[in-house]
This record gives sequence, structure tokens and C-alpha cells, in this order.
Amino acid sequence: MAENLRTTRYSNGDPIPITEDGDEWSNLGSGAMCYFDNDPSHSGKWGALYNGFALNDDRNICPAGWHVTTSEEYENLFAYLGGKDKAPVRLKTPGNRMDGTGLWNGFNFGSSNNSGFTAIPAGGRSINGNFTRLHSQTYFWRQRGAHFQLSTRHQEIMIGFANFEHGFSVRCVKDK
Repeated sequence: MAENLRTTRYSNGDPIPITEDGDEWSNLGSGAMCYFDNDPSHSGKWGALYNGFALNDDRNICPAGWHVTTSEEYENLFAYLGGKDKAPVRLKTPGNRMDGTGLWNGFNFGSSNNSGFTAIPAGGRSINGNFTRLHSQTYFWRQRGAHFQLSTRHQEIMIGFANFEHGFSVRCVKDK
């Protein structure tokens, strides 16, 4: 996919609960989604944020015939784009908010999106239910709590693990 997932249903048709309350979000033990700042109009530009429980639900958060991008698939993409230190500029949309040419805060030097991935600074939702870092960072779930992050402050891909209570963007890959 060349955009962030924004589905409200698992692939079997079951709804993914939209959870707006921050306290409720931080205490969930099951799949949920939200829109940044609980504003559904953000869906068109930023997509939705999903907790790790939704990501790992057997009902599949991705459309039928698609799956959540695996860590191995992302690693292959990063390698193809020149490694974790060169891939960010090829993944991120160009421009910046300071001069009105893009969505990223800061300078966003050299970003070209020549990969077609179209990473935008969609921010995330923290473990305590607060929304964070719109316009300056984006987080993508990989699988089982793994994620990667792109930022205006760092020109490399940051990889880590997060609690399932975080809310991050999701990209899906078509099944072979």
C-alpha cells in the first residue's frame, strides 16, 4: 500500500472498535483504532491509528488477500533502498510545513518519496492514550509489537518494539 490503512473493519467484516477515551485506550486488551485527535476528518490525509491488539488479531486488520507488512518485508525494502540510513529520504514525502511545500515539520532535507511508499508524519498514540508528534514523526507497526519510526529529527530508520497499547499506522502488502 502507498497510504496508511484507514479501515474500520477486520477482513471478515467484524468492526474494529473506535476508542476515543485516552484512559480506556490505555487499558484495552483487545483490538481498537482511532483517528488522530479523535477527528475522523483526519482519516483522509493521515489514515487511522491501530493498537497492537488489532494488528495481531486473527481476523486480519488488512483487506482480504493482504497482510500486515512483516519485519522481513520491511528489512528487504530498506536494503533495496540503500539501507536504514538512506531509505528514509526515499520513503518520506518531500517538502516541509515551514515553507508550505509539505507536511513535515523541520527541514526534511532530500526527501523524494522516489520509492512510492509515501510516508507522511501521521504521529501516533502513546501508551497513556495521548496523541503525539503529528507533523514530526510517523510510526509503522510491523508485527508482534515491532515497529519502525521516521522522524524529522533523525535521518535514519529507528526500529524498536512497543507495547500493544500504542497506536501506530499500518501498511499492508498484497499476498503472493
